[in-house]
Amino acid sequence: MIYRIVLLALLTHLVFCFQALATIPDPCGCDPALLKVADNGNSDMQIHVAYLYLTGKEGVQQDYEKARYWYKRIIDAHLADGQLLGNAYLRMAIMHNYGKGGPQDYQKAMECYKKATKYGYYDAHYGIGCLYMNGQGVKQDYQQALLWLKVAAEHNHSHASLLIQHIKKQLDVAALSHDKEIPSTKG
Repeated sequence: MIYRIVLLALLTHLVFCFQALATIPDPCGCDPALLKVADNGNSDMQIHVAYLYLTGKEGVQQDYEKARYWYKRIIDAHLADGQLLGNAYLRMAIMHNYGKGGPQDYQKAMECYKKATKYGYYDAHYGIGCLYMNGQGVKQDYQQALLWLKVAAEHNHSHASLLIQHIKKQLDVAALSHDKEIPSTKG
């Protein structure tokens, strides 16, 4: 009888330990419970999981490919509210722009930035302005860059005003050098 009690206690303890292990998050990845909720289509959880992989916070190993996967799921499903969808577009734009989690693709970055602007993400205006300023994925166009950067600056983007000043100086220098190249018709 005592053996049965000890055996029952041991089995109960083992079951408890296995249940506890099942709820401990993988030290290199997300908590399986979070992943399950995200995988079932919960857009709030999907954006959280994507952010964890993007930033490597809360003990999750940073993994740009997984972050890109989750942001793409949000975008493809179109079920998230505007703020979450805009956030996903902005993050995907940045990842395309810098080649994080996949190939660098300025044209896809531009597409995602433009979609993010529709949801009020002024960082996206800044990103578009930078692409035009640098001629990345588009023909270099300082006037277009200024238009997009001015919107970002009007909404207090911290770096937009500096880039606007830089572009204006570039335009002034270009105008001065152009004036020097034009021969005088007086003579």
